[in-house]
Amino acid sequence: MRMFLVLPFLLVSLSAGAQFQRQQMLDLSCVHVYPVQMKYLEKHVNFSRLSKNLEARTAEQFIKRLDGSKLYLLDKDVKEIEKSMLGIFDKTRAKDCSAIEKANALFVKRLEERVAYAKKFLGPKFKYDEKAKIQRDPQDRARAKTLAEANRAHETYMQYQVASYLATDMKLEEAKQQIIRNYERALKRVQEQKKEDLLSGYIDSFARALDPHSSYLSADALEDFEIQMRLSLEGIGATLSSQDGFTVIEQLIPGGAADASGKLKNKDRIIAVGQGKDGPFQNVIEMELRDVVKLIRGPKGSEVRLKVLRKTAKDPQRFEVTLVRDKIKLEDEAAAITYLDRDVGGQKLKIGLLNLPSF
Repeated sequence: MRMFLVLPFLLVSLSAGAQFQRQQMLDLSCVHVYPVQMKYLEKHVNFSRLSKNLEARTAEQFIKRLDGSKLYLLDKDVKEIEKSMLGIFDKTRAKDCSAIEKANALFVKRLEERVAYAKKFLGPKFKYDEKAKIQRDPQDRARAKTLAEANRAHETYMQYQVASYLATDMKLEEAKQQIIRNYERALKRVQEQKKEDLLSGYIDSFARALDPHSSYLSADALEDFEIQMRLSLEGIGATLSSQDGFTVIEQLIPGGAADASGKLKNKDRIIAVGQGKDGPFQNVIEMELRDVVKLIRGPKGSEVRLKVLRKTAKDPQRFEVTLVRDKIKLEDEAAAITYLDRDVGGQKLKIGLLNLPSF
């Protein structure tokens, strides 16, 4: 019964939302934020009006979006953001998004501090501690209350990162420099973030505050959604995930370039990507998955080179693979229906079984 109740709403909201986003994505500004929020409420089943509860949920989701790892914002920072976002719906209705911008500015400040501390900690006096342990699940990790606590948390985290790189046969000095570059890249990304992207992130936080299945599609997310709807893309034909800073091959799509090469397997880790026959390799360890995907995707007929790490019973194997991108049909993602004959209470019934690979 639930499926029949949810599906009509889903179809309507996706159609209207996608059309609305196409009109607004390129020039999203504060003036659009409140109308978009109200658009969600027009279609939502459980929420029909703005409320204090929804406001608090939105602030919680936005903080999680800024720092879901709980490694950057201090406990007092979270309280400050929560306070500044009180009345955020009234503020966005008045075309005032300063609370959103201030929250982001505070996160940027903390990230700048982390970059500076990483350079200091990973300097000449650094000592690798192979016994260092980290709580990997952010839900079980408490936020630091002071900068000193934040420094200690990042010391442990950087030890963990060093261990991950050493496992790929990377030298210690190279690992240290790579970690510093990762911090600098993360800082550069948020410093150069467009205001449209920041507001898009806030709207997505609002959508997720409504329920776990609602979201707002940024330009990148909309592109991925359209690929799923077309059931085709141009790339290497592999489903990827991000695990412990590595891009991991989860599944090879039959007939795709990765599968046809015969050289790649599920659970292989992609550690660098190069374009064309001789383009320089770009290290992708600790890189955001969507950025790795952008490097790997490309027009049909073009070449991409991958450096791959494979775990074995003994030492890990490192090797390179050159693939020619092709158009991949995502047939396994298509909805399909099969019919079954069943005897129910003495009656022969034909039952339709609808398979939705993704939802």
